Amino acid sequence: MDKILEFLSKNWETLKSAPLVFVSFLLLAFAFAIVVANFVYKERIETLKERLISKDDQINEYRQRLHLVDTNKTAYSQLTNQELRTASSNLISRLREYADQHELADRRRDEAERQQMLQAKSEEERQKIWNTYTSALLTAPNLNSEYSSRFRSEAILIRDEVLSRLPTDRKDKFAYDQYEFPTNLIGLQRVIDDLERLTKSLPQ
Repeated sequence: MDKILEFLSKNWETLKSAPLVFVSFLLLAFAFAIVVANFVYKERIETLKERLISKDDQINEYRQRLHLVDTNKTAYSQLTNQELRTASSNLISRLREYADQHELADRRRDEAERQQMLQAKSEEERQKIWNTYTSALLTAPNLNSEYSSRFRSEAILIRDEVLSRLPTDRKDKFAYDQYEFPTNLIGLQRVIDDLERLTKSLPQ
């Protein structure tokens, strides 16, 4: 503000003699500022909008899981048994593909470590290899975090909808708890097997 006042003070006589030029300059400067502001903040605003939409979707999923919305407003409750079976089968296929990829990555990592251990010429070198692989394993995304971000909400929603259409004795309590945190490939396989069992039990 001080610099603006100083500029006006020093150039007042010039500005008085050409007010139209001064006003035009101000309008152009203002328009330019708006264009720059829109360019700078547009992408940031769009990113925030996407985050809000994602949060809304997540909130809706949790509302459905906690039965805070009417059953006829859930993502799957209005599907026919055949449509629900199809949705569940698609999820099962994706879960199997993910489990296979995870298992393949584990096997490749273990084999690479085994080969390096065989080629190591000292206990110190073997210990270094062990530390490297252990550190990589601890910092890599674990199965629970990936399952949580990619599958958990959908798996629980489909499971609950299928169970709502079956007799109460079809619920496997141990497998039911695995849907939240399968922990490892064995737990994930239990989720897959249970969801497949429930899906096949749906009436035609």
